[in-house]
Amino acid sequence: KLVTGTGHEGAARERITGVLGEVTGMKDVARILAAAKSEDARRMASERLGELALDALFRARTFEMLEDPDRARELYKDIVENAPDTEWGMQARQALKDLEQ
Repeated sequence: KLVTGTGHEGAARERITGVLGEVTGMKDVARILAAAKSEDARRMASERLGELALDALFRARTFEMLEDPDRARELYKDIVENAPDTEWGMQARQALKDLEQ
């Protein structure tokens, strides 16, 4: 959700929201998050990373149900690499362990 402010602050939030809305890869959002200077930018990038990681987790679980462990493993690894300290990263690590059994 975009929180608009007045003047420069509101314009900066709109730019951040626009950029993050166009980014579809977790790796790119993770880079934006690491480089973010403002608290708003960090929060917004963190939220976008969470959305992308959750989407990837759902897709990976779908591939598991479709008996395509290689594609599931690829998505789980992407989550672990780009969102390691999130709930989704922990779930992906566990799923990778489970696939190895």
